[in-house]
Amino acid sequence: MPKDEKLHILFLSSWYPNQEAPLDGNFVLKHAEAVAHFARVSFLHVSSLPLTNKVELDLQATIHFYESQVLPRKGLRKIFLVLQKLWRYSQLYRQVCREQGKPDVIHANVAYPSGLYALFFKLFTRSPYLITEHWTGYLPEKNTPLRPFQKTMTKWVLRKASFICPVSGYLARSMRNQDLNGCYQVVPNVVDTDLYLPKHKEDYPGKLHLIHISTLNNRQKNSEGLFRAIATLQNEGVDFELLVVTCNSDGYWQKKLKGTPLEDVVSFRYALKPKEVALALHQSDVLLLFSNYETFGVVIAEAFAAGIPVISTASGPAKELIAPERGILIPIGDEKALVKAIKAFPSQKTRFQADKIQTYAREHFSFRAVGQQYMDLYSQMLKPIPCSKK
Repeated sequence: MPKDEKLHILFLSSWYPNQEAPLDGNFVLKHAEAVAHFARVSFLHVSSLPLTNKVELDLQATIHFYESQVLPRKGLRKIFLVLQKLWRYSQLYRQVCREQGKPDVIHANVAYPSGLYALFFKLFTRSPYLITEHWTGYLPEKNTPLRPFQKTMTKWVLRKASFICPVSGYLARSMRNQDLNGCYQVVPNVVDTDLYLPKHKEDYPGKLHLIHISTLNNRQKNSEGLFRAIATLQNEGVDFELLVVTCNSDGYWQKKLKGTPLEDVVSFRYALKPKEVALALHQSDVLLLFSNYETFGVVIAEAFAAGIPVISTASGPAKELIAPERGILIPIGDEKALVKAIKAFPSQKTRFQADKIQTYAREHFSFRAVGQQYMDLYSQMLKPIPCSKK
């Protein structure tokens, strides 16, 4: 079939929405959409439990998706599952070449294991690859040491990559500190900034409208500390309401707060679509994050796209994103500081200019901003002089 002159980029990902986790790796799909604004994109994935209903993913029609299934067997060693997946990926790759043409660049997400497949394709097709990295396991706070085999394979994959693209500078430093060397170039996550309405000062006056968006995983998001601080805020007579948006559908915290005074000021909404998240942020005054650690913090970028500031713990990525004109940073785990920041927020609202916050989001996290960063890297990868490793 005839091909246009656009580059052809092949996406691979260790994480991809599946039947057990329908939202797994949805931020990877956003990166593919960003690149699709400038290039032809094919996306390969092999899974043991493919997602049967993909309508909710709202996948971009211009991306060509190829998916295959493997059936793991009890007692089968993991290495054989990896080899089985490699065979499936090879079949899909040949199909892509027949239907879309040979890819110019391979873009793998999360070094292990998808980087192994990218390296395999490079060895046999000479197509260069880069790695976008999201994994919290590299962070010192997570304290998840790589297994010997995994670390050996990861180091090999990263060393052979043209670029390693962590989503934050903090993640890049954490990887380097584990002796994972290569050519690093930070590229952030993507936000569909077109979903967000202009924010005006007169929008939703009255009581303080707080919003928190997370998985409510206590180890990472410190949900217990957040709700203790909110209880203190209520006891001190602050007029507010908190909306909690989460994809964790077990309703644990909603059940736990039932019958307590917090039930009057805290409401929950589950598994919202992107447009619904955008509207919820638009109707809020400030986003609260009380995380112990993050690799990026997509919800921070989403809040900026909505034109609202963020009160957040000073995790590595938050310190990179939140300047004084875009929010307030507090020490990690400091519940008193969180209460103090929320109470002081109404008197500081005038320093946060919604239009400037939204402009910052468009310039840094929009499809076109992130897509252009990757296109610049792809162009460098196809030049005869490779990036020097450092």
